[in-house]
Amino acid sequence: MSDRGSAAGSAVRAPRQHPLVVLAIAVCTGILIDRHLPLELAWWWVVTALALLVWLIVGRRGWHVAASWTLVLAVAAIGGAWHHWSWNLFQPDELGLAAREAAQPVALRATALENPRLVPAPVPDPLRTIARGKESRFKVHVTAVRNRDRWQSASGRAQVFVDEAVDGIQAGDELTIFAHLLAPRPALNPREFDAALHQRADRTLCRVYANCSACITSAGPDSWWQPRRWLGRVRSNCQEQLWQNLSHQRSGLAAAVLLGAREQLDRDRVDAFFVTGTIHLFAISGLHVGILALGLFRVARSGLLPRSTALLAVALTVILYAILTDARPPVIRATILVLVSCTAMFLRQRPLAFNSLAASGIIVLLLNPADLFRTGALLSFLAVATLSWCSPWLTISPSHDPLERLIARARPWPWRAAREIGRPLGQAALATTAIWLVALPIVMYRFHLVSPVALLLNAFLWVPMMLALYAGFGVLLLGGWLAPLARVCGWVCDSSLYVLEWSVQLARDIPGGHHWVAGPAWWWVVVFYTALAAAAVFPQFRPRPRWVVLAATVWVGVWLAMPTSIDIPVGDESPELACTFLFMGHGSAVVIELPNGKRVLYDAGTIGSPVSGTRSIASFLWSRGVRRLDAVVVSHADVDHYNALPGLLRQFDVDRVYISPVMFRERSAALDVLRSSLDAASVRAEQICSNSQLTWDENVRIEVLHPPPEGVIGSDNANSIVLAVEYEGVRLLLTGDLETTGLDRVVARQPLSCDIVMAPHHGSPHSDPKVFARWTTPRWTVVSRGHGHEFAEVSAAYGNVGSRVLDTAQYGAIRATVRDGDVDVLSWRRDGWR
Repeated sequence: MSDRGSAAGSAVRAPRQHPLVVLAIAVCTGILIDRHLPLELAWWWVVTALALLVWLIVGRRGWHVAASWTLVLAVAAIGGAWHHWSWNLFQPDELGLAAREAAQPVALRATALENPRLVPAPVPDPLRTIARGKESRFKVHVTAVRNRDRWQSASGRAQVFVDEAVDGIQAGDELTIFAHLLAPRPALNPREFDAALHQRADRTLCRVYANCSACITSAGPDSWWQPRRWLGRVRSNCQEQLWQNLSHQRSGLAAAVLLGAREQLDRDRVDAFFVTGTIHLFAISGLHVGILALGLFRVARSGLLPRSTALLAVALTVILYAILTDARPPVIRATILVLVSCTAMFLRQRPLAFNSLAASGIIVLLLNPADLFRTGALLSFLAVATLSWCSPWLTISPSHDPLERLIARARPWPWRAAREIGRPLGQAALATTAIWLVALPIVMYRFHLVSPVALLLNAFLWVPMMLALYAGFGVLLLGGWLAPLARVCGWVCDSSLYVLEWSVQLARDIPGGHHWVAGPAWWWVVVFYTALAAAAVFPQFRPRPRWVVLAATVWVGVWLAMPTSIDIPVGDESPELACTFLFMGHGSAVVIELPNGKRVLYDAGTIGSPVSGTRSIASFLWSRGVRRLDAVVVSHADVDHYNALPGLLRQFDVDRVYISPVMFRERSAALDVLRSSLDAASVRAEQICSNSQLTWDENVRIEVLHPPPEGVIGSDNANSIVLAVEYEGVRLLLTGDLETTGLDRVVARQPLSCDIVMAPHHGSPHSDPKVFARWTTPRWTVVSRGHGHEFAEVSAAYGNVGSRVLDTAQYGAIRATVRDGDVDVLSWRRDGWR
């Protein structure tokens, strides 16, 4: 083994030299066990007590190996107990336990935990059916809730949303709030982001929505000693300095980069950083803390301050910055590493990289054990671990050979200058490549994205990023008392951010710069990182490089050859037809998977944000390993049935889109966006009408029942495309928003006995559910609706003909599978199909 390889191996060869790594693994193991196989808290403490007792006994007998393992077991049990308390145990009067997914009025008293943050109104979007204005957001600690005419004690945290700017409220204020109480929405589609779990990780079980600022009254702080109040004022002053000294086009970006306040950024700007793999640049992370600490270390080494004083100043500054930026897990990790480095420099010792990283991990998990399951925290630690492990190979050191150094000094100055500039650039390129490759499986699994352009961007964007950060810190420090110098720093920061954002925007449009992928299964990712960790911890068993390359190639081949998904229960290998009705709120999206492997999407929209609609559909398709849709059918020209399609066209290959003959007869801004999206994706839009036969699978009969070629008099709803899908004697009927006069024309035909029917118009009474139920007499009726939309009439109408009614708001995604003439219907609620 070479010297460099030996150095790399010695970094993690002896676990005795890195005891905190073992303890960190033990804590993570306990947390993982409690999350997936939870024990009662008492049992965790019993295991802890028994392990400690055994540790004392075997330790006294000199059985050091056994004592070490029992101590590790005790630490794992403590980790499990801590997670169980944080994740499962709440006070009996916790307000979130009373929250439901449907809004309910509430009056409560609470203490503001932060200053309200104003989120500007989003850029007008024709595809968004409900316009949103600006809103304010802040967290509160609940102290009481009104029960009729009296107040009773309550506890818990809540996220407050107000539909306008809120003035006069600061952190620490005692508030009285009149609003609506809701529980965060759980994941109702496979692989969908789970807002309820995300907020539960912060022990927040509810949201509170107020119509206006008049619904909130403040009694001021309960005491003058309010650190949160002071911190809120500092943050507000910092943001004000950025707005005063930078252009308004980039002051919001500066606030995100320097303070982690991203609420001023519109979605398009955020998406540009996301798809180019540079989102970490303005998500406050270890990069920001590291750059700050590096600058302070340089100042400390200049001799302006005594060594010990300078190190203390670096440590205190980094701690204050971490507190100012909300102390997120990556920031805590970086802060602890800086503090360890300062301590080591003070003691003139060399810190162990993995031991320091493990210490920071343990502290992060002590603050919040649920951070173990957050992608940002995992990627942050993974990046530092990669750099620590690979540093011997990534470091390009100058030659120590006197002859080579003499030859280098004799070369022309342009060559020497290029070499001096190229060395750090080469090191940065190697480091970013190593981190990108190691993090790629998690990024593909969690975000379904591969961004090769990130290799180029991250290698050189650190220069404008560093300038922006240092100049931005100058604005924050000098803005209150040296305005001219602060304006100079502001100009440098503004110019650097302009270069940064311009580069990202340019890179986003590079062909092949990023690709959307289904991503591997979770077990594939676990095996990959287990093998990687084993190679790091046990270098003596590491195979030769060519075998490593071969193993990696085979494992990638396993991923590419994997079946589409393990999320869907499967039985035998006989062909089947599957139809999945996704939860889209008040919207519609139905994925039809044909026996021959083709996939068809019927409608793609929601009444809310088109981005959320795209994510819901894409999450399910990726869970099935789908990268291509053979066809998309848009039932009619209502936005809530197609506003997610432009986003899907950017992320998936779509063969063709089917529309009704009257789809584009009327002009609208939303339809113009749809048409331009189809043109940009080079997708054909073909018209279909009644009596058309769609031959996607020779074993499946798909007939268009409506509309006629000339359309019918009435609204867009009346001209909805109605599909009858028949396989092995089982018939499914997809109806869009069919209503009078189109419904009258359909039911004038011979009665059509169906097994599964999609209730027209989200179960609206305008679709004459009694008549339609008698005409179809379905065994199952699916209602695609949002929370708060009543459907009692449609439920009763279909129930009267013997149909079982399932609605997506209650059951989540609903999947009907047809195999051997039998129908199996399952629903999705966070933990899987049932």
